[in-house]
Amino acid sequence: MSTRAMIGYKNPTTGKITGVYSHFDGYETGLGLNLMKFYPGTQGAIHLIDGGSISQITWETGQPYYYAQRGSWRTWNEVDKCYDAEAGEDEAWKDVKPQAYKGLIDFIDTMNGDNMIEFMYLYDEGKWRGFKSDYKSNVVQEFEMDQEKFQKARDQEKTYPKVKIIETYTLPKIKEVA
Repeated sequence: MSTRAMIGYKNPTTGKITGVYSHFDGYETGLGLNLMKFYPGTQGAIHLIDGGSISQITWETGQPYYYAQRGSWRTWNEVDKCYDAEAGEDEAWKDVKPQAYKGLIDFIDTMNGDNMIEFMYLYDEGKWRGFKSDYKSNVVQEFEMDQEKFQKARDQEKTYPKVKIIETYTLPKIKEVA
């Protein structure tokens, strides 16, 4: 089971957002913590997102697994003491390239509807912001990104720590769920 998320950065001049999809570990102690640990600055956040949609970011090194580079994914198999076979063919860039959004509401509106995106992270004004939704309603909550708290929860194997809600957004519409 995957916890789907979106990752984006906001252009400080235009207010527009560039974002990509992330498939695995989208919860606070997964992707949220990895973004703060491995991509704490503007250039790192931009570089990560400009690589296109990702399957996951490794917990040990922060290495992103980009769908556009799927053919090069290789992981060490500790049991067999060898690298696992390649994961498949690269995805077409047109299918995984970063998407442009008009602003915050347009970006978080991607959580609206049947795509099952539960979390969203936005690099904005020098810090990461976190958002969550039950993807069944048009309500999205912004939560405090707390690296120390998330690390402690990860160490205790708690996927969803109690977070402080900063803001609640009601999206303008609910997209039809098939």
